[in-house]
Amino acid sequence: MERIQRILKPSRADQHMLDELYDRIGKVETVCNIETCKHLRDPLVVGRGFKEFKEMMKKYDECMDDCRMAVRKEYDLVEELERKEDYWKNMAEIRDEMSPNDAAEYWGQIRIYFKNLDEEEAKYELIKAVAHKERRLENLRRQEAYLRKMEEIRAALSVLDALMYFDEIRSNLEFFN
Repeated sequence: MERIQRILKPSRADQHMLDELYDRIGKVETVCNIETCKHLRDPLVVGRGFKEFKEMMKKYDECMDDCRMAVRKEYDLVEELERKEDYWKNMAEIRDEMSPNDAAEYWGQIRIYFKNLDEEEAKYELIKAVAHKERRLENLRRQEAYLRKMEEIRAALSVLDALMYFDEIRSNLEFFN
């Protein structure tokens, strides 16, 4: 249920992402219009007969569509972000009455409409899991280094000196907190 909520619930980050996506799409379309498809656009402005205009317009649209394919994922993300609010409203209305199985079934029905957002959420979850494992591994390394150091200190110092050393460094050791 939490995963579905993270994907569907609108947020301020969505608006920021939409702005960024519109900016990327706008830049690509501008480059296509001014550079890539210019040779097809200029004759349209000059004026021709209707039949010639129609053919040139078709070629120009095909050229622009080819350029837009480079940012197809951005277009798809914009569509998904724009439809999130409607699906979230539906989910919010019936959320209290839903069992986890009902939520999973609902998500199964609408998942195809949020393919890219679902993929991004899966990447986020993977990064989060890897980061957690890295933190645990680093903590284990620090514990091991501490224990080695304590063994060396115990061999060289008295018990009182070892305890004083431990008191000094205890706040730096996460695993004792």
